[in-house]
Amino acid sequence: MDESNIIVPISFDPSLIGHNFIMIDVPGEPFAKQRPRAAKKGRYITIYTPRETKQYEEKVRKVYDTMYGSYQLEGDLTAEIEGTFSIPNSVSKKKRKEMLEGKVPHTKKPDCDNMGKICLDALNEVAYPDDAAINKLWISKKYGDIAKVRITIIENKMISE
Repeated sequence: MDESNIIVPISFDPSLIGHNFIMIDVPGEPFAKQRPRAAKKGRYITIYTPRETKQYEEKVRKVYDTMYGSYQLEGDLTAEIEGTFSIPNSVSKKKRKEMLEGKVPHTKKPDCDNMGKICLDALNEVAYPDDAAINKLWISKKYGDIAKVRITIIENKMISE
């Protein structure tokens, strides 16, 4: 992945800075965590993470680091991950409008669970000490004009106050 294409948008209301949550937009088409691969080296089998998965996780971490640096959330957390997929050029104007209005759901790959996993694994030990602290999770997919993944993580103590 070309790192020069990473754009760091300010995607939240500045008055919320300082509250116990983070929100980042990762530009580009949403990506799913790939399965580990195995390779035989001599008499041994080595398990490794595919290069594309490592690159996407690094992209998520870079966006987070640019916006929040070493800031980490604490306690039990709620995560919301929304993947926005670009609309194919071959779609009619009528169908495009329906897609943008949410009348046509995104039901193609990648699966929601793998899309969420790559985001949460990328931010593990970066945005929070351990992803086991996430006890509420919402993942959704939709079509939009700009492909991105929006990741919002909130400390649950903020919700209950």
